[in-house]
Amino acid sequence: MHVIVTGWREWVDPATPEICLNLLEQWSRAADEELVIIHGAARGWDKLCRDWAEWAETQGSRVRHIPYPAPWNLHGKPAGRIRNHRMWSEHWHHTDLCLAGPGPDSIGTIHCMELARQYGCPLWTNQFGAKSISRPPQARLVPEIWTTTGAATDVPPPTTL
Repeated sequence: MHVIVTGWREWVDPATPEICLNLLEQWSRAADEELVIIHGAARGWDKLCRDWAEWAETQGSRVRHIPYPAPWNLHGKPAGRIRNHRMWSEHWHHTDLCLAGPGPDSIGTIHCMELARQYGCPLWTNQFGAKSISRPPQARLVPEIWTTTGAATDVPPPTTL
């Protein structure tokens, strides 16, 4: 399973991305697939997702991450958008999901989410400040895992696939 993650640079609480990534790892394991996390190598949400991936690798999970740092020195202000386009153009054909954590003024995150929509990729959006995680999109979900893990007890399982 390939997941592009994008989020607010000021996001510091790891709970939301960790819950989401734990579920995605369980679904990947159930499907006997590696979980590949593609991120923009920025602080905040991206770093939290990268840190989780590095931790999961040490735990023996089939997880790896691919960083896409923005070429700020080369392109200046447009570097983030250029990076987002590059991530999507290189991975759109095998990306299963875009995991987004937008916050206030998340211009780059919103841009990456727009690209996900343009490429027809399901979005799992968790807004900064929400009290619980949102329901994931119904693409490629394994309902048995969702209902038996207890990892997201406050979120109802998907009703259909």
